[in-house]
Amino acid sequence: MFNNGDVFESGTAAGWGGIVGGLGGLLTAGIAIRSDKAIQYRIELPNGIGAALMYGFERSGYIGMDKKSYGANLRYKANGWDLGAAYNYGADQVGNRGLVTHTLAGSYAFDNWKLFLGAHKQKNENSVIIRYANEQLAPTFTAFGPALGPLLAGQLNAALVRNFYLDAVSYQVGFHYRMGAGRLMASIVKQDDRRANPSDATQYGIGYDYNLSKRTDLYTVAAYIKNKNEGQYAIGAASASGGFTAVPGQSSKGLQIGMRHRF
Repeated sequence: MFNNGDVFESGTAAGWGGIVGGLGGLLTAGIAIRSDKAIQYRIELPNGIGAALMYGFERSGYIGMDKKSYGANLRYKANGWDLGAAYNYGADQVGNRGLVTHTLAGSYAFDNWKLFLGAHKQKNENSVIIRYANEQLAPTFTAFGPALGPLLAGQLNAALVRNFYLDAVSYQVGFHYRMGAGRLMASIVKQDDRRANPSDATQYGIGYDYNLSKRTDLYTVAAYIKNKNEGQYAIGAASASGGFTAVPGQSSKGLQIGMRHRF
């Protein structure tokens, strides 16, 4: 559902997912884009209504470390509208509430235009990465002695919480404008971090996509992220952060040129 509402279709720089989630990038994605060891049921009706249900067993989730996970979405696609709502729930290694997301997103196409609007809420108080690192890495610091060992372990935990604890809402607005065999794309994405030390950011993107055939296209995308407070997002791709800026609050910009073939 998130992908369907993304102006840049989660495949290039300026994608909605670029600043959704913590600064840890793919490991802290604020969207559950796939799951190991899961079963899913989908239905598509002739009137444009569709739905999906998914359940993930032990060691499911995006990186295969959830105790369990499940999700559902409802979609309507007809008469120019493509609207949907989705919910995802994940539990950490011992069953505590992990990544939980709510998504509302959609688009409306008319003439040469396609308008997009969406909101996405994500919260993760018990990241599987925080638990794994604290259980597997922190004990190794005992080798540094009774004074330095706990200090290093505390600094590790603080860094993990800063990058992997999530509590934010993101918003996106944008459009496509068809121009012959190509289309102009533009969007604005805002990440509103609700934590005490927020990593806020606003991302601006513009691009042009030209179809060489039904399955092959050329594209160019320019993106700019304005970080605020503790934000250190860097331009990435495929709905993931590109890493970190050198210091909090520093802006990031990027230009992407490529060719895409759909198999």
